[in-house]
Amino acid sequence: MKVKPLNLKQPKGILFDYWNTLVSWRPNRESGINGLLEMIPDRKDVTFDMIKETADEIMMAAGEIKETSLMEFSRRQFDRNLFDRLGISFDLTDDELDFMYIKNYHKSDCEPGVIEMLEVVQQMGIPIGVVSNASTNGASHFYLLDKLGIRNYFDFLMTSADYGFRKPHPGIFKTALAKLGTEANETWFVGDSIEDDIKGAEAAGMIAVWYNPSGKQLASDPPERILKSWGEFVELVKSLK
Repeated sequence: MKVKPLNLKQPKGILFDYWNTLVSWRPNRESGINGLLEMIPDRKDVTFDMIKETADEIMMAAGEIKETSLMEFSRRQFDRNLFDRLGISFDLTDDELDFMYIKNYHKSDCEPGVIEMLEVVQQMGIPIGVVSNASTNGASHFYLLDKLGIRNYFDFLMTSADYGFRKPHPGIFKTALAKLGTEANETWFVGDSIEDDIKGAEAAGMIAVWYNPSGKQLASDPPERILKSWGEFVELVKSLK
């Protein structure tokens, strides 16, 4: 692990990215669309291909909005566009639709060593939270963490769908720090994305640690602190005063 312990102190708080940091991201789009079809009260002539084609168009436009503005295009906004264009409706709330999406679209597990790491951090009394770029709300993500048995380790979970700002926008980091109750320079942010997590956290004044279990090499400017496993992370945190 490319970390310099002498330059670090034990964190007063830790913020984690969600997908591919704590929880593996294995989306199954076919399952998601089929699950949606099964839930439509009156399918009329709506088909799998119609949903996919319309969703592709909306996602392309939404992606441009996210990229340029660093503001979230939420699942709720996406659904309203999709459903109205196809002439379908549900007797479900927006929150229930988010849960349905998470349940049908994602088949996920904890990243290796996450549970053991969380046990150690909890025993050390370090407050922790999650900050995720996601089109679905925080409650639906907590649902998945609950299924994986790790929900109770976290003080809070924030998604860009709930807060508007997307990483690396400084707004979402500032709000997360306020919720955690720690100063930026005493808080670690751990994530797998160089642009969203590492550069975003550093710009907000936080101590960024790159979760890079695959050993990905960068052409230039690698982060100062690189984490290859959660076991290494535990060793580092324990070694600091």
